[in-house]
This record gives sequence, C-alpha cells and structure tokens, in this order.
Amino acid sequence: SVGVTLSHLLLLNLNNNDIPVEASDALECAIQKSTALEVLDLGNNKLLEVTSKVVKALQHLNLIKKLNLSSNNVPSCVSEELAAAIKSSKCLKKLWLYGNNLQSSAVVILEALSELSTLKVLSMNNNQIGEESGDALVSVINSNIELKELRFGSNKLGTIGGVRVAQALQSICTLKSLDLGDNVFSQDVSSELAAAIKSNKCLELLWLQGNNLQSSAVVILEALSELSTLKVLNMNNNQIGRESGDALVSVINSNIELKELRFVSNELGTAGGVRVAQALQSICTLKSLDLGDNIFSQDVSSELAAAIK
Repeated sequence: SVGVTLSHLLLLNLNNNDIPVEASDALECAIQKSTALEVLDLGNNKLLEVTSKVVKALQHLNLIKKLNLSSNNVPSCVSEELAAAIKSSKCLKKLWLYGNNLQSSAVVILEALSELSTLKVLSMNNNQIGEESGDALVSVINSNIELKELRFGSNKLGTIGGVRVAQALQSICTLKSLDLGDNVFSQDVSSELAAAIKSNKCLELLWLQGNNLQSSAVVILEALSELSTLKVLNMNNNQIGRESGDALVSVINSNIELKELRFVSNELGTAGGVRVAQALQSICTLKSLDLGDNIFSQDVSSELAAAIK
C-alpha cells in the first residue's frame, strides 16, 4: 500500500499510473509521512480530482528538491496551495508543471518561485497563463540566477512580456535550454532575445517556433552563430524570409554538433535552401531535419540528398 511509505524515503516515482480517486487518501498520507522526501514524481496521472489533497500534503515536504506534477489537469483553484507548498520548500531545484492549463492562476505560483534562489529547472509549457505572467516570470529569473532550463512555451506571453523576459535572461549566463515557442511575440522581441543568447554561451536547446518574428529573427540567428554548443533549434512558423539563409548557414557552420533543426514555413527560397543544404553536408550529427514549406524548387534536391548522405 502507498500509505505505508517510510519516513526516511528520499524518492517516490509514481509517474504515468492514472492514480484513481480511491487512492487519494493513501497518497496524501504517504506524502505527509515522507518528510525526508527529496524527489517526487507524480507526472501524467490525471490527478484532477485528488490534486487538492496531494498539494496540501506537499506543504509538509521542506526538503523537496525535484517535483513533477506535469500533465495532471491540475485545477486552477489549487494554485495558491501549490504556491504555499513551494514557499515551504526552500531547497526546490527542479519543477515541472507543464500541460496543466493553469491559466492566470499560475501567476501566484511564479510569485512563490521568485522567493527562491535555488531553482535550476522550470517547465511550465502549455498553461495558457497570459500576458500577466511576464512580470512574475521576470522576478523568478532575477531571483534564480543559476537557472539552466526554462520552458515556457504556449503561454501567450505577448510582445511586452517577451521583451521583459528576454531582458531578464540577459542577466544570467547559465542557461542551457530555453523554450519560448508559441507565445504571440512580434518582431520587437528579437533584439532582446539575441542579447540574451549572447549572454548564455552554453545554450544547447532553443525553441522559438510560432512567434511570427519575420525578418527580425535574423538577429537571433546571428547571435546563435556566435555559439558552438547548440544541439536543437526550432524556429518553425516565423515567416522569416529569404534573408535568413546566410544567417542560418552561419549557425550550422558554428554548431557542428547540431542534432535537430526545424525551420518550417520560413520562406527560405531556393537560393537559401541550396546554401543551407550545402552547410548541412559538413555535419554528421543531425538526427531530425524539417525544412518543409520553404518555397524550394527542384534545384535544392541534389544538395539535400548530399546532406542526407
């Protein structure tokens, strides 16, 4: 039984178990008794009806370092209780809350996180939080200057929020993974994002898809070309234009261990497609490549074939 959890337990992983409502009391009891718990993974359990009890129990875990509540349909009504649990856990380093549709209620969670200084990983993708999250996320970044991974895609940050977050990221230098895709940005965000990239020389993973950055994204690509650490780049659906070709070539030439490149719907054109395909021939690490909807012609095919070989 879950309820007999020992008080000295350090790790509890119940990920992807579809925990039933009937187990909520036992789970609550187990968490309350596990006061030494450092890692708790309850992701992918559809906890909607039992979340309130679980979150209240979390307030007993003062030593928790890693907490995963992602993809649980966490209701917005428990956000304040979760914020209280975060405030009681001064050692929290990694938090996963993606895919919970928290909407604007997530702001109180961000405000609680801003009281920490230990956070290294924050994943809150797909919560549709809204533009009001911008200032709260900035406070989290300012307080947690050793942040290594920030995933905040599909949260409707908007242009103003995007600018503020990008400016805050310029003050840290530890970031390895950044996801700000699908946040309803405009071209005004690009220069600040470029500056943030230049500050984080160890960046390995970057998702900026679906932000309608258009030609302004070229400055982001130019900043990425100053790195040598990039492994994943997703800039799908930004309508960047043909002027992006040379800049993307520079990114590829500088990051020879690139494993994933997604550049769909950016209007590269035939000349840009040829140059990008030629650049890809110089690397051998690529595992995933998507150049769809870029207005190529048949002239690109032979160069792409050589890149695939």
